[in-house]
Amino acid sequence: MDSVAANLSEGFGRYHYKENKQFCCYGRGSLYETKIWLKKAANRGLVPKETFERFECDINTLGRRLNTTIKSIGADRNLVKESHAEWAADAATQLPMTSDQ
Repeated sequence: MDSVAANLSEGFGRYHYKENKQFCCYGRGSLYETKIWLKKAANRGLVPKETFERFECDINTLGRRLNTTIKSIGADRNLVKESHAEWAADAATQLPMTSDQ
């Protein structure tokens, strides 16, 4: 899952929307990889069935949301925009927050 977050973050930091979209696709691939490892862990008895089902549901929800995000990137053919306040000196150690967080 760390790879998913890393790819999405890197894409957000890219200047052009096509690069952002590409890194979101890499993140989607990492999400599928996470799902496979989770299934393997459940099949090996390393993860309880209830935990597996909860995580699988979360991964499926994230996948749908990520697909929607990927489709929306570049729809208006604009560059990625951000406010300067997000990168203020006093917030240097924090990542920009989205409205979902």
